[in-house]
Amino acid sequence: MTTIPVASARRARIRTGLVLASATGAAIVAALLAPRGRSTTASPPPPAQPDPPPRTAAGLVLALPSTHLAAGPNETYLAASITAPDATTSVRAPASIAIVIDRSGSMADDGKLGQAKAAAQALVDRLGPDDEATLISYDSRATVDVPLIAADDAGKAALRAAIAQLQPGGNTGISAALWAGSDELARAHKDVRRIVLLSDGKPTDGISNAADLIRFAGTRAETGVSISAIGMGLDYNEHVMAGIASAGRGNYYFVEQGTQLAGMFIKELDTLGQTVIAAGDLRIDAAPGVTIVDVLGYSFERLGPSAVRVPVADLRAKQQTKVVVRLRTDLAPTTAGYRSGALDVASVRWRYRLVGGRQVEAVADARAIVTADLAAVAAGRDPAIVRMVEEARTAEAIDQAAGEYADGRIERAQQILRARTTEAATAARELGDAELDAKVRKYAGAAAAGFAAPPPSAAAAKSGVKARRAEAYDLAR
Repeated sequence: MTTIPVASARRARIRTGLVLASATGAAIVAALLAPRGRSTTASPPPPAQPDPPPRTAAGLVLALPSTHLAAGPNETYLAASITAPDATTSVRAPASIAIVIDRSGSMADDGKLGQAKAAAQALVDRLGPDDEATLISYDSRATVDVPLIAADDAGKAALRAAIAQLQPGGNTGISAALWAGSDELARAHKDVRRIVLLSDGKPTDGISNAADLIRFAGTRAETGVSISAIGMGLDYNEHVMAGIASAGRGNYYFVEQGTQLAGMFIKELDTLGQTVIAAGDLRIDAAPGVTIVDVLGYSFERLGPSAVRVPVADLRAKQQTKVVVRLRTDLAPTTAGYRSGALDVASVRWRYRLVGGRQVEAVADARAIVTADLAAVAAGRDPAIVRMVEEARTAEAIDQAAGEYADGRIERAQQILRARTTEAATAARELGDAELDAKVRKYAGAAAAGFAAPPPSAAAAKSGVKARRAEAYDLAR
């Protein structure tokens, strides 16, 4: 990963005692030789100010795609790359986990509830005696089947017995389930706390509006838990489940076949125990003349036209993630005041909690030289930042194409993917980045192949859309 470029590097004034002494002596001589009553020289211009040193943070890289930014109305991107610190131990850390299972009436279809129960049993088997767990099931209402309990032999026995007793019921009240799960985990003794939410349907009871439910998930995560969401089957709303995971700082999974569910549960537990950063979020503030248009692939809170807050998923040791922001700029070329002409375009305040440690806050800036010279913009591109931007834009295009395909507009879906592949290929070729070109073609090509013709069945269409959107969710990060 490259760092913020030369235009943002620290520059110090060089002032030595010898230079000061020489300048002082010259001024005295000039004063003695000058005729009285008038000045022989004009006042010297004020010295150019050096660029102020950039604010940087360990584990955080913040930059624009180029060291130079086109003047006038323009659209560009800001990329933040976050790398979690390494862990000092290979032993899985104990965790507090809420197993939240959908038992609505639709879970009776195709043996889904039975498969979910088997997967939950497999998860319980993997719990260690230092872990804690609670079992919550929900239909129209949520039930705390087993309050938060130590996962020792007695605790596991209680969890297994309650899982075995689950029966399908009524509608789907996801908000009630999230409330119950976060309330139980509020009593947790472990530093890592995760709700694992399983659903096969759309929210019908409680909070049913998608935007409101995603926002509610974010408020529940603010209580100190993270939320991973698993969509099971073909009838759930992937926008809602992915949004819950994003706002809840967790992971999102699509499981078409119930036989895959146990593996997902176990993977979630294993990665949970490697968490080193939790409760993270980025506050991004744009400079005057810069507007934040969107955050690609993330749920976010808008604090105004020039500020947003983005929840960031809990991170495992050495894990990397990225956040890419679309900006609209309207800036004039500026050189006055700074030797390089570099301007602060945006700043990021990164807040998070080290697992087992303290709260951390760090700040970093992104700078660029505003210029009318488009060749300078092209020459100043940072390949690492360009790659992050192109990946996030490809994820956005795949999600858009999936929506068009789901609505029967096959040609429009293909147009979106063709255009995105061409743009990314051009950027990759100009930078000599064969890896970027291959990655975009892999993801966009799979989507294009899946969306190339009318599906053989409604089920096949739903499966293709959900699979591609799950891939886009991961690619955006």
